[in-house]
Amino acid sequence: MNQQKLAMPNALFPFNGVTPTQGFPAQNFPTQDFPTQDFRFNFNVFSAMRQALRSRVQAMPITIMGRADFIHHVTLHMPEVSSRIEEDDFGVLHLEMGAMKLATRDALIRYEFHTVRRHFSFIAYLFEHADNALYDAILVSYLEGLFIGEASPEYENARSLLPKNLAEALKKAELRYTLLDLQIIKY
Repeated sequence: MNQQKLAMPNALFPFNGVTPTQGFPAQNFPTQDFPTQDFRFNFNVFSAMRQALRSRVQAMPITIMGRADFIHHVTLHMPEVSSRIEEDDFGVLHLEMGAMKLATRDALIRYEFHTVRRHFSFIAYLFEHADNALYDAILVSYLEGLFIGEASPEYENARSLLPKNLAEALKKAELRYTLLDLQIIKY
């Protein structure tokens, strides 16, 4: 058997420079059938794929969530919150959101900040995709109901856990309440 070294066109090919063994076609190896280009990852192809995916994602409509979506997600992902919604409150979005607020408040009092963070993440996601009614319920019945007038250390710690969109909404609500107290704005 001829003990010549294989000459592969790709320097990164794993068998490059390996002595041929039995069963491997060492003689008359058709090197001209292989392309001479490098098989490494091509950044231009990657950029084109990334751009195509980005345009596809941008073309996808953003799902607007309402009361039914809120109840669906609470029931699936937070059964401890859905069990707080009483039969008489079912169907009234602000009362259902109040049950979410009470669950978060109980977690704050018990220093269960992992639960508080989970609630905030859930509400922040809903807040970004909410229709007008759900947006209003989150703002009034959840954020304002949970934080306005509260200054205890637990609530100050919870404020630091708020996602950016909820923190900004809470700041605007507090400013509105401050201006109302100073009677700069009137309803």
